[in-house]
Amino acid sequence: MVEAPRLFAVYEVAPDRSDVVAFGWGLAFATRTFFVGCRDARPTYASLGSPAAVLRLFGRRRDLRLHWPVPDPDRAGLAGWPADEELAAAMPGG
Repeated sequence: MVEAPRLFAVYEVAPDRSDVVAFGWGLAFATRTFFVGCRDARPTYASLGSPAAVLRLFGRRRDLRLHWPVPDPDRAGLAGWPADEELAAAMPGG
């Protein structure tokens, strides 16, 4: 059975936490995540194992956060992935 991917956004929190800026967006499939970064002058493209991997790769010097615009209806994540709360807890600053 083929499942639709989940759309997510990645945003950067300002150091003084007064503002947020879009950093990129992605599609999370059951086995792969595709990400497009839009923060820098040149777009960034990545194919990674999970949305959390996006944060690990690009969030080393930035306070990046995931946002799921459409909540997961069964709260069990996509094809056995952790629920959004578990991903949030695994994020830097989460």
